[in-house]
Amino acid sequence: MSTTATRHTDSAEVAHAPGLLSRLGAWTGSHLRFVLIAWLVVLAGFGAFAPRVESALSGAGWQDSGSSSVKARDLIAKDFAGLNSTALQVVVHDSRGPIANDPAAQAVISQATALLKADSRIASVVPPQPGVSLSKDGTTGIIQGGAKANANDMVRAADALTKPITRLSTSTVSVDLTGSSALWANFNKVNHSAMMRSEMLSWPVTMFVLVLAFGSLVAAGLPLMLTMVGLLSAAGGVAPGGGRQDGRHVLEAALVVTSALVLGEGVAPPGSVPHQEYADSGRPAPLVR
Repeated sequence: MSTTATRHTDSAEVAHAPGLLSRLGAWTGSHLRFVLIAWLVVLAGFGAFAPRVESALSGAGWQDSGSSSVKARDLIAKDFAGLNSTALQVVVHDSRGPIANDPAAQAVISQATALLKADSRIASVVPPQPGVSLSKDGTTGIIQGGAKANANDMVRAADALTKPITRLSTSTVSVDLTGSSALWANFNKVNHSAMMRSEMLSWPVTMFVLVLAFGSLVAAGLPLMLTMVGLLSAAGGVAPGGGRQDGRHVLEAALVVTSALVLGEGVAPPGSVPHQEYADSGRPAPLVR
């Protein structure tokens, strides 16, 4: 009988032996100073790159760098003066009549052409061509600016040129920058504005809900603090790889952002707080199941 009871006891101890995460939690709990210093080092290292994350991720979206479409785009840029899908297009419309008969419209086209040529990211500038980039009635023309830089830099070129080109518009001649690069530049700006607005509105609400749930500002601030630390570290991890558009960058971003969210949600529930007798005795508290 005693042998059987001993075997059952040993089996129960093995079955309930603390796992890897439990041992890691107990170790971090007893080495608080080391853990805090390690986190400060990580935060300082990645935090130095965090301010660059916006420019690193706000480009022309993601792409498969080995796809046939990207190869075709690069080939067109090489053999056709940069007039590929990332090229810039300036649309000029004269509400009074044909552009060729209006000196004001001709002056606007010359000024827009000069702005494009002054940018080092533009390979070539093609004025409106009859039958190609000039409407049948002659009132609308397209100035094309060939791409000399990669897709991300062309988005930045579009962002830099949008306001100067739009300011060329008059009461009778409208000037607008368009094309996929201009579209991405506008999307990034609107997306950033919406993100900042949503963060400003959501954080106070989140804090209020957490104060109600945890009962104190200290307990409510812990999840938000961990989230901020995680996002700052994640941003610093993504920023050094900025400029790439391939699928590996998507995976990197997904991994680090997921890690940040997991870190931010990694707050111990009330039932997992160590019992007072274990805290007083100095022994690690058992894992609450």
